[in-house]
Amino acid sequence: MFFISEQSVVNPEIFYATNDRVIYAIVGHINHFLRKKTFSA
Repeated sequence: MFFISEQSVVNPEIFYATNDRVIYAIVGHINHFLRKKTFSA
């Protein structure tokens, strides 16, 4: 998510969006395929 914001002075983990007309988000799926490992003796 991308937005224009100001960071909280009290709690740096909090951001306040200063302009709610310019909030952008990238929506999609992340696929992770696991390969089955086979071992031979």
